Amino acid sequence: MSEIFIYTRTLELLVSMIVGAFLCWLGFKLFMINLVDKADLNAQYGNLKLKLVGASPGIFFALFGSVLISIAVGKMARYEETIGQNPKGTVVKRIIEKAAEDGKEITKFDELVQAYNSAQTLHVAGQLSEAKQQYIAILHGVPEFEKITNNLADLSHQQGKREDALVYANFGKLVFPGSRSIETTLQEINR
Repeated sequence: MSEIFIYTRTLELLVSMIVGAFLCWLGFKLFMINLVDKADLNAQYGNLKLKLVGASPGIFFALFGSVLISIAVGKMARYEETIGQNPKGTVVKRIIEKAAEDGKEITKFDELVQAYNSAQTLHVAGQLSEAKQQYIAILHGVPEFEKITNNLADLSHQQGKREDALVYANFGKLVFPGSRSIETTLQEINR
């Protein structure tokens, strides 16, 4: 769990509790000195209605302080961190998100590993076309993989490494048929 998250949540709770306790104490003191100026309070939050008639300022302060304390303590903050193991055993501490513009859901690293293991099982069993489809689906599931492949081809071309650029571009064309960016890069390489 992130230390910053723990520190900020603790600080938020402490400040809310201190301010709420101070308001409750102030309300108690105002109530005890018997201020006679009474007031009405009509409040509405959603379907919840609160109506106080003829209440002293001490009650208002005490009520506000107790509401502040109950909200601070009752509100639960959530922190999520995904940790998985890649095949080599190193820890991965992030969630791999598919491209948002494609409207695809979030994929966790463990799901990619499971899909790879499934494709490898099909491969070993001799079900080659199914394995190939699954391998390509995995590549499509990696965020921005098409752009990464295209950028690698373009970088290799700009560095004068034509063979490397062709390998990246042809691989991208095979995995992402019909990609205009890869086609454009391939045409630039072949000039």
